[in-house]
Amino acid sequence: MKKMLKQAIPEIVTGVAVAGITGLGGFLYAYYNNLSAYSYQFSLLRLCLISGGSAVAASATTYLFFRSRLIEGDLDQLTRTLNSGQIDKHLRQQIDDAKDNNQNFAVILLDIDNFKSINDTYIHEIGNETLRKVAELIRPRTAGEFIFRYGGDEFLLISKTGMDARWAYGFANRLRQEIAKHEFDGLTNSGKTFLITASCGVVLASGDDTIRSIRERVALALKQSKHPRPDCPQGKNFTFLWEDGPGNHSSRSPS
Repeated sequence: MKKMLKQAIPEIVTGVAVAGITGLGGFLYAYYNNLSAYSYQFSLLRLCLISGGSAVAASATTYLFFRSRLIEGDLDQLTRTLNSGQIDKHLRQQIDDAKDNNQNFAVILLDIDNFKSINDTYIHEIGNETLRKVAELIRPRTAGEFIFRYGGDEFLLISKTGMDARWAYGFANRLRQEIAKHEFDGLTNSGKTFLITASCGVVLASGDDTIRSIRERVALALKQSKHPRPDCPQGKNFTFLWEDGPGNHSSRSPS
């Protein structure tokens, strides 16, 4: 028995080394470079911990520390989307990718219309739950897009490269329509629900853009989406696609 244990020691040490170096190294790479890779790195580190056996408590503690550090630092705690501090890093990455591949990408700024009235009519917790639910409605409808909590009741989405204006407008407009038809819960046990609408500003960005130019254009597009229109005198509940050149294009599909 003692002989077998002595023979197993090198294998256990190897497992600890793999867990401590390979898993942690990959995890730190994800932390400092791209949050979207964190789920893969968690899985890798878990595998390394298992392969190292129960003796790798130190590596497990390190894993938990960096996991909580990642979540606390990069995610909005209410909606579990990326926080606004991550936006510029991801915009820079997409601008560089767009330049390298000579492609475009979309940026969408979505704002919940008349959000203050939810807090005024109900309570702030209902407003918070509404924000959480909007994030849940957006998340499964994405495919590689980054989702950020931009402000109080605003979400920003950055698409992967290779997108055109038609895709960008259609995607944003579908999100708007999904939110408009969803019944949000009122107070607990009240049996009451309520409807909300959202407005979307959409821009198509390229490798020639800057972070500032993208931020300015998408904010202007959102502002345009709020303007009164002949078919909607109160404005809002609109998807506006900003296009540079003579006259900006906007379009609104039936809800």
